[in-house]
Amino acid sequence: MKVFTTDLSEILLAERRDEEETNYLAKELSHIFKDLFGPQFWISYWNYYPVLANILYYSVTFLSAVQTVGEEYVALVPLVSGQQRKLPFFTRRLFFVFSFAVAPFLIEEILKRIEGNLKDSLIASETLFFNRKQRNFRKTLLNLITSIRCSGIPVLYRLNLTLFYLFGTYYYISKRLIGLKYVSFRAQSNYQALSYFRFFGAINIAQIVSSVAIWIQDEVRKRVTTGFRQLSEPRISEEEDDLLIFNSFCCLLCCQYNKPPICIPCGHLFCWSCILKHIQFTVTDGALSFCPQCREEFHQIVMMNGTAIILRKLSHGNAKRIFEKQIVRSSLSITTKSKNKYFPVIYVSGIQPTGVPHLGNYFGFIQHWINLQNDGHSKQMYLSIADYHSISMGFIDPMEMRNNIFKMAASLLACGLDPEKTILFQQSRVAHHANLMYILGSLQTIARLTRMPQYKDKAAAFKQGDIPVNLQLYPILQSADVLLYKGTHVPVGDDQTQHLLLMRDLAVKCNTVLRCDFFPVPIQISAKCARLKSLENATKKMSKSMGNDRSRILISDTKQIIAEKCAKALSDSQSNITYEPEKRPAISNLVTLYSLATGLSIENVIHECTSLDTKGFKSHLAEQIDAHIAPFREKYEILLQEPQIIRDILMFGTQRAEEKAQETMVELRKLLGFDVFQQINNYHYYSKNLDI
Repeated sequence: MKVFTTDLSEILLAERRDEEETNYLAKELSHIFKDLFGPQFWISYWNYYPVLANILYYSVTFLSAVQTVGEEYVALVPLVSGQQRKLPFFTRRLFFVFSFAVAPFLIEEILKRIEGNLKDSLIASETLFFNRKQRNFRKTLLNLITSIRCSGIPVLYRLNLTLFYLFGTYYYISKRLIGLKYVSFRAQSNYQALSYFRFFGAINIAQIVSSVAIWIQDEVRKRVTTGFRQLSEPRISEEEDDLLIFNSFCCLLCCQYNKPPICIPCGHLFCWSCILKHIQFTVTDGALSFCPQCREEFHQIVMMNGTAIILRKLSHGNAKRIFEKQIVRSSLSITTKSKNKYFPVIYVSGIQPTGVPHLGNYFGFIQHWINLQNDGHSKQMYLSIADYHSISMGFIDPMEMRNNIFKMAASLLACGLDPEKTILFQQSRVAHHANLMYILGSLQTIARLTRMPQYKDKAAAFKQGDIPVNLQLYPILQSADVLLYKGTHVPVGDDQTQHLLLMRDLAVKCNTVLRCDFFPVPIQISAKCARLKSLENATKKMSKSMGNDRSRILISDTKQIIAEKCAKALSDSQSNITYEPEKRPAISNLVTLYSLATGLSIENVIHECTSLDTKGFKSHLAEQIDAHIAPFREKYEILLQEPQIIRDILMFGTQRAEEKAQETMVELRKLLGFDVFQQINNYHYYSKNLDI
């Protein structure tokens, strides 16, 4: 059978069709991996899916000696030699799959890895004072790798495309390497299109030549400029060069120049005074601190001592000896003064007045707070009934608000909160919460507030133009609640982690603007317990937003009500008791509740209830819950009969909180320049001199 040379348009059409198929396959693989391994794995390996799609596609088609979809679509036959009509051997087909699908990805990753290592080594060489020759060699090598990756490889692809336009063969470099051509069973018919393709090839040649000429011209200009600078400028010694590093370095925390820099393990640079202060009031009990920029944790003693040892070995020159003394002195001070924090330990948190708390509130927060209160360590504790936060999505009935505040305070006291150890107060009675929120709002952007996960979830309940402003300002008010009392520790749930990160950023930004360590950077403390789910829907957390009362158990529920709610709690068709959150979420939620109520581990609960069926387990669960909350219920009922006690406790706590808040705001106003009337006693004299 007679064969003909293939039209360029047919080859392009076939290649485009194959690209569509591989893109579709990559998209499907992406969905499969996301469903199987979760979003985190899916995002981590997103760039591998196109490579895997190309490998699968060409292994099933070309490697198996079968036409691809594009080749079959336009009736093309791949041959090694068009005259001898030979199909490529298996080794050539295998080499094509590797060179087309795998080799470009490997080359790109290797060059990126080398480029990243060179950049890191340049930062380390400037921080640890490697000699100038080593730095220059690294810079030259880095420029070469970057040029190859960003300019050389794209030019190579473009050159191959130009040759394809001119001669009509080898659309891909990998096909050029194995000598793969296409033949067709019909003669060329569109000769005018061939002339157009050759015109495109000529344009590409002109562009490549002009790009190379411009690059050569730039290199020549750089060399001439460098040579002229070397002749006109005096030679800089290595010690002066090291001092230039100091002069050009700007600390990210204090925004000041001319300070000795230090590179912490994550690679970010700070001045010694700032990073030492940061470590001293952010270090945890395990001697771990974190980078103020990327929040990567590091061991502060190892980092300090290790850096001092390295610099002692590499030091030479007066500037380096001075820098070394500062490092050694600072490293010793951080180890000897690590216990003397700038700020006293203050625990601050809040709870919204939603009435009587349910077991999810108790085990998730209240129990944790009571344990911290009674652990015997010296600290101050502030707990607010956050009524401002309760209206972030709109007003509620005034009578309902009063009852909710009253019931929440009574419930906290019934659960064991000690007014002598914990300052319990009403948030709205301390006006400085709103004042500080407005000040902190000037340091935060709307874009970041809009990206908050809780804002997105709650904003979905409103129309686009009906979202309340307070819903977006919620995390800033939360930051003001803590920073107003200079809280160092914040016991909250894991769902508040994003808000705590924003709070920490606001503290750092405010300290940077004020040029002093005014606010501590709070540390999140989360209760190590599983989150309880709704008794009616095990996929959602236990919450009062669920309309049905049977979805939750309140600490004020009677024994009969608890038994009814447990009996009607959602389970499944199996009668045995196991803990399988993915396969049996409903019964696993009840097992978790049993574990929290009894203090037993999940394994012990399963072992204890092995002989029980679902009905018996629910009955036994109701008894354990009632035994756990019965003392709270009795004390709660007594407090309801003595409302004046609750009012006195709230008033006493509010007064103490107001004193601390007033102290903080007086200092802050002075730093911000708001203390005009405190600085000038005679207002009339002030007005007269300013012509007011």
